Amino acid sequence: MANNNPTRLCANRSSSPDQKQGVHTTAVSADDPGVILRTLAEGANTSLVAALAWINHLSRQLEHQRLTDQRLEEQLESLSDQLNLPPVPVDTILSNLNNLRAEIPRLSETIRRVTERQEVTDHNVEQLRLLSESLDRKMDRLSADFIDRHVTDPLFKQFLGLFASLRSLASSDKATIHEEVCALAQQVECLLESHGLSLIQATEGEALDPRAHQPIQVCVTDDGALHGCIAQTFQAGLRSSERILQLARVAVFICKGTGPLESTTKGTEA
Repeated sequence: MANNNPTRLCANRSSSPDQKQGVHTTAVSADDPGVILRTLAEGANTSLVAALAWINHLSRQLEHQRLTDQRLEEQLESLSDQLNLPPVPVDTILSNLNNLRAEIPRLSETIRRVTERQEVTDHNVEQLRLLSESLDRKMDRLSADFIDRHVTDPLFKQFLGLFASLRSLASSDKATIHEEVCALAQQVECLLESHGLSLIQATEGEALDPRAHQPIQVCVTDDGALHGCIAQTFQAGLRSSERILQLARVAVFICKGTGPLESTTKGTEA
């Protein structure tokens, strides 16, 4: 009878060997059904969570196995289709091999011809390169010969004539110096005209032209009518049919009490 007492049951549980070894245990009273129900609910919940996790793991393994089986089935179907193809006759294979053997000499001949043509093309290209270099050298020689014959030689001949005239002028009398100088100037002018050139002669009293005259000196004057006119020519200019090679260098009149001429400034800058 003493063993059926709930109080004795709790006492026996509290003095279990686990408690003696330092393990904490909770005494459950048989008089409290709520505690028993909560304990049972917690245990059932834990078991249910573990069962759900195991079920999910098992589902993933089954899905992986299903996909693997599906791939194997597809591979088996492909192999079956290949095995069901009609076999190629041996005669057909031998015929194709013979055709390939017959094509080998023709292909070899074609390759040989292409190689020969490539060699001929390379040779022709090299010959063209050598011919181009030879033409360049001949063109250089012809250009130099043309310049010597049509430019340099006539120019030197003209200067030889000028030298002879100067020597003659140096040994002549004073009475004939003016005539010799005029003849020399005429000879120089003819030389320039023969090369398509003409002199720019600036005369005293002529209006300054910045396109043809370069003022290098200023002469102050009281005459307002001479303002901006040429006072003296130091060197004649030179022009061709296309452009001016050298402006005529002159002195220009400037009236007292006036600023510098705009044309004078432009001519100086030119």
